[in-house]
Amino acid sequence: MRHGNTLVWSCFCALCLLSQAATAQAFSIHQADTRLANDVYLLNAQAKLNLSKESLEALENGVPLTISLETEVLRQRKLLWPKRIARINTRYQLKFHALSQQYLLKNLSTGVTTGFRLLVDALETLGNLQDFPLIDRTLLKASQHYFGRLRLRLDIAALPAPLRLVAYLSPTWRMKSAWYQWPLQLP
Repeated sequence: MRHGNTLVWSCFCALCLLSQAATAQAFSIHQADTRLANDVYLLNAQAKLNLSKESLEALENGVPLTISLETEVLRQRKLLWPKRIARINTRYQLKFHALSQQYLLKNLSTGVTTGFRLLVDALETLGNLQDFPLIDRTLLKASQHYFGRLRLRLDIAALPAPLRLVAYLSPTWRMKSAWYQWPLQLP
């Protein structure tokens, strides 16, 4: 009986490692920083998005993919964990339009849609964040220390119902970046 438990535990650990390997390389953030303009901190970031074979196949067959950009501003505290000051979740929908042979990238917050002939261009645009309004300077106190962080992830809950269960069970669908963190420089 003990040997069976060891085998089950070994299989579980191997699956966890495979899951981490599949998600670790999918999305990654290489750089992020902020600048102050008109009393608003603007975020600039560079990320790389690699879709799995399964998600690419679904996209090519008309399944839209929703990618969430999660940003947070936190205040550092001495004795406790950081306190969240602001959180923004911006969602983008990527889909393939078969008739026009274009990839459409839609900001679900603003409704703005941009078309691309190549998937790589759509993913590059999504990974190149420029002057994204993060937080108003008046919400921050000069005597405190703040940092920002962001991550990207595929929103599995936004997939069509028949595909959602498969995506929850398969590590190849769990695409997300690690949190990328940087200090917020106050003037």
